Amino acid sequence: MKSKYFLIFFSVLISISTFGQKNKISFDIGYGLNLTQMRDLNQFFIDSFAAKPQINLLNHHFNKSQQFRLGLNYQPNGQVELGIYGGYQFESQQTKQTISSAYPIIEEAGGTYTLRVEAITTGIHATWYFSELIGLQKKENALNRLHLGLDINGGIGFSKATIDGLFPEIEKQTPYIAFRQFKDSHSFQGQLGVKVEYDLSKQPFFTTLGIRLGYQYFKTKTLKDRVGDDWTVLTGTPMNLDFSGFYFGAYLKIGK
Repeated sequence: MKSKYFLIFFSVLISISTFGQKNKISFDIGYGLNLTQMRDLNQFFIDSFAAKPQINLLNHHFNKSQQFRLGLNYQPNGQVELGIYGGYQFESQQTKQTISSAYPIIEEAGGTYTLRVEAITTGIHATWYFSELIGLQKKENALNRLHLGLDINGGIGFSKATIDGLFPEIEKQTPYIAFRQFKDSHSFQGQLGVKVEYDLSKQPFFTTLGIRLGYQYFKTKTLKDRVGDDWTVLTGTPMNLDFSGFYFGAYLKIGK
């Protein structure tokens, strides 16, 4: 079912690009990695609580998230590109756990403890292709397919931390024993970086392979639970997520 919806979405984007060939409309899809900071999460939740030997819920810091990105672009001339984007980034840890059961049938039960941080981002972007100024497109060689640009993105990010404890053997007898907590927040998300693009083909519509790298600023406000209370750890420290850090990735752009 998901594959069906993806094919429909992909076909619609190609149709938009073809229809808007005089307006130089394109779309891009990409994947990358983002080096994150997560100082509060690592210091006050993992180091001060979850990684303690007597607790042993989590053993590693959060420092690198995966990113997926979609963009719809409009290029009025060879030097400027404007557009909208949407993205998804996440990182998770899962450990195996064993707990004692209050039921005589099951003395101990195995399960998992998972902490997942994620964010959905959306906003507008602008790219200035400075390669036009140095005349790369005027050269009669492979360099005329190369584009270099300064890229600026700005929008809003909706973030969430999910804590999930799953113990199947106990849940069969007491379904309410499992727990899942959600903590969420939203804040400004921005990126400043460079693009390096190379045209793989120009007819009947252009296909471009690109690389993005730069720095992302995305630090959330204090996370809140489903009833609106702040998420604080044992020390009373309010928790936030900090996806800020250097990013890099690749993307494919199709348009006309």
